[in-house]
Amino acid sequence: MAHNLLVLLERKLEREENIRDEKLHDKRLKRLKRLEQEIRACGRKPNPMVLKCNRITQRSLQFIRWLRNALASLTSWNDGIAQLRPLMAKYPS
Repeated sequence: MAHNLLVLLERKLEREENIRDEKLHDKRLKRLKRLEQEIRACGRKPNPMVLKCNRITQRSLQFIRWLRNALASLTSWNDGIAQLRPLMAKYPS
């Protein structure tokens, strides 16, 4: 149930606040490119359904920590979004 609630929150953030986990998205695209190259190197054609499937089953630890901290400290929605936005764009240095 917790996973489903996280997925719903991520969808809401992407739809309403234009925030998505760019790091995971970029990793996924690189992995799919590499997979497609491997498949083509074997002389096969990649399945378009596999390439189009966007099922990230793991949530980023930064997202989970952000949510936990925001809930524990009773952060307002706007302040929470301001804190989340840079976390989802790139890894903190």
